[in-house]
Amino acid sequence: MVIGHDHRFGSRGTGDARLLSRTLEPLDIKVDIVPEIMIGGVPVRSTTIREHLLLGHVRLAAELLGRCYALNGAIVPGRGTGRRLGFPTINLRPFERETLVPADGVYLCHVETLGSVYNALLNIGHRPTFGGETRSIEAHLLDAQLSESPRTAEFRLVERLRPEHRFDSSSALAAQIADDVETARAMFARPAADRNLDSQTPSNTL
Repeated sequence: MVIGHDHRFGSRGTGDARLLSRTLEPLDIKVDIVPEIMIGGVPVRSTTIREHLLLGHVRLAAELLGRCYALNGAIVPGRGTGRRLGFPTINLRPFERETLVPADGVYLCHVETLGSVYNALLNIGHRPTFGGETRSIEAHLLDAQLSESPRTAEFRLVERLRPEHRFDSSSALAAQIADDVETARAMFARPAADRNLDSQTPSNTL
């Protein structure tokens, strides 16, 4: 049996790892106790990771996970808004309804689909400029065009660029997306260790 160092059981959680070991030893069942893992003085816990994701701090979540947080799902038809603005997207619907989707905003993202991985700009949100009510997860591939329509994809969130905003016009939104694309290209061109944008303090100024 494998348990965490702080595992509790029984009435009001009075049982601990040592009690479980003593209880199972006569049955020749070994208890493997996993010690607490610390990274940068922060304990690696699922609660902390979820909090980072809900705030859009995907880089901090990745440091605790040891990998980028990923969303897996089916590619579904969108409304064509991105294409009309000059930035076509592929739209993801997570396989699991309970999937934790990070905070609304614009992110750097790696998209894996059709056997390849692409740099992308990801938007999570409600399209407030167009009065959208449903939440969407859509990625614009940078400098790439797919030869066919994919059925599934994995979106790996790298860094948050900015929160989602409502713009006064579609042209203003298109201009901002163009700036986001250039920022994303520049950041992807740098080594990962040099991408020092602080995701804890999102800003409109990029």
